[in-house]
Amino acid sequence: MTDEDVLVVPTRAVLDELGGGAGWLGIRPAGEAELADLVRRRGEFRPRAEMEADPGWKQVIPYPILRDGPRWFLMRRTRAGGDARLHDRYSIGVGGHVNPVDGGLDGDLTRTLEREWTEELDVDFVPSFRFVGLLNDDTTAVGQVHLGLVYEANDLWEASERSYANAQALDVVVLPNLYGDILSDAAAGVIGGLGLAPSGCYGDGYAYFEPAHGSAPDIAGKGIINPTATILSAAMMLDHLGFAPAAQRLEAAVERVYADGRPLTPDQGGTATTLEFAAAVEGYLR
Repeated sequence: MTDEDVLVVPTRAVLDELGGGAGWLGIRPAGEAELADLVRRRGEFRPRAEMEADPGWKQVIPYPILRDGPRWFLMRRTRAGGDARLHDRYSIGVGGHVNPVDGGLDGDLTRTLEREWTEELDVDFVPSFRFVGLLNDDTTAVGQVHLGLVYEANDLWEASERSYANAQALDVVVLPNLYGDILSDAAAGVIGGLGLAPSGCYGDGYAYFEPAHGSAPDIAGKGIINPTATILSAAMMLDHLGFAPAAQRLEAAVERVYADGRPLTPDQGGTATTLEFAAAVEGYLR
């Protein structure tokens, strides 16, 4: 264990001011501002080696954790670590101590969060962090001397939210294949759902076109699926193959059906079947 100074606060003060006079087990979804105030008033830097054996003090540990939609990142500690108490145990996120170089006595733990993120993960970006809650566990020797502040980082979700709120500001978004699939699905919500979103996959020598993928098992076989995404994907294909005037005619026909407000499929507030919608588009192509 390294001989470093770490940020601590009195355990009794934590329990009285943050726990209502008692400890708690797990994450408590509140207390960020209260802990910051406690750090400003009672926080100190003390030797870590001493604090690990003194349950009268809680070491303040910011935990940046990574979320990808519904999935959360867990880290399993190996036996190569210096603290044998943590060998083979799982931890949520990549928590680390607050050191004097980080500041922290003013209650601002941003520098520690960012440092831990870049030190523990092989990444080339620093996300924004959202406070989740205070993590406490007095049932173990490790938990008795630590207090966690859990923050989540979820850049994919944030990117999805940005695509909703300010889609016109985005031109090209470069993502790995999986994230591209997820974000394209989310972005389809900007224009009314997956039934409206065409897509194109371009390679060096080939390309293919299809609706932005999704699934609607609740209407399978009913003949009411919205064909807009399929038709517009065909328009993208025509444009790619050099038939721009035909692509423009097809897009314009779809636009006119929507401008008329009928016949629209149920997902757009209408009662038309798939074939009825397609027939209306065909009518504007004649």
